[in-house]
Amino acid sequence: MGGEARSFQSGSQSPAGTGLCFEFKDAATFDLGSNTLTLTIDSGTFDWTASDFNGYKFSNLSSGGAWTGYTLSTDFAGLDASRITFTPDAVWVDVQSIVPAPGQSFTITLTAVPEPTQTALLLAGLGALATIARRRRA
Repeated sequence: MGGEARSFQSGSQSPAGTGLCFEFKDAATFDLGSNTLTLTIDSGTFDWTASDFNGYKFSNLSSGGAWTGYTLSTDFAGLDASRITFTPDAVWVDVQSIVPAPGQSFTITLTAVPEPTQTALLLAGLGALATIARRRRA
């Protein structure tokens, strides 16, 4: 998973588990996991300039397959699914006019395209064996 991040103030980034962790100086920590995007407000407040979109855009998120959905977990007042725009390769989070408090966070968990299960592969193999056995009898 990759993404684009812009800091409001100077900050740093470092590897954290399966992803990256961005720390915005005196503001917030942003964590990219293997299928999660989390922003936690550390301290201070945010002031947003009015515009059509004010928030975060995460792009180039697919790693070989497309994402099919997401779940949102948040305690930001006013942040709900209507503020999330989702495509198979990108997520936009519009936080225009939302003023989160220190300690509040949001997490978006992405759902990947399911891969064939072992059961489906087993059934395909058994079907092939049955076809071979039928041809031998004929």
